Amino acid sequence: LNPPRPHLIPSWDLAVVLQALQQDPSEPLQSVELNALSLKTALLTALTSVKRVGDLQALSVNSSCLEFGPADSHIVLRPWPGYVPKVPTTPFRDQVVTLQAIPSQEGDPNPTLLCPVRALRIYLERTQPFRRSEQLFSVTEDSRSGRLSSKGSPTGLWMRSVRPTRPEAYPARW
Repeated sequence: LNPPRPHLIPSWDLAVVLQALQQDPSEPLQSVELNALSLKTALLTALTSVKRVGDLQALSVNSSCLEFGPADSHIVLRPWPGYVPKVPTTPFRDQVVTLQAIPSQEGDPNPTLLCPVRALRIYLERTQPFRRSEQLFSVTEDSRSGRLSSKGSPTGLWMRSVRPTRPEAYPARW
């Protein structure tokens, strides 16, 4: 008999991943490939919001659902009005996600490289010309640019952003 093996999710080192997000190919955000920008933005948003993939996918760029604070001090994100969460009793349906900017500190050469507000601002500016949906995270691949992403897209973004960092980020084998 050959019993099925459980699908193990490898552990990873957050410090190594965050260090990698501060270097090439993830910086500078104004000129990195759009895919790298999308990966970094999705990962920072997921880490700082602590929301389910479906909840992240419900976030919208509609002006009633997205608002930057003064001097980009924070960003307020809301799910689109018709969103039905995976768990209907969850309070996320009407909940806002507020992400604070990482303030710059004296002596730190890279103060805001991990700032989710900065990443979202640049991501929105760079995807605006071809955006075809109001979903926050839309497809950035050439053939389908700007369209709705599938349910697995945010998860795929997460995995693709963690995997390429460095082998030492993963003590477990893939």
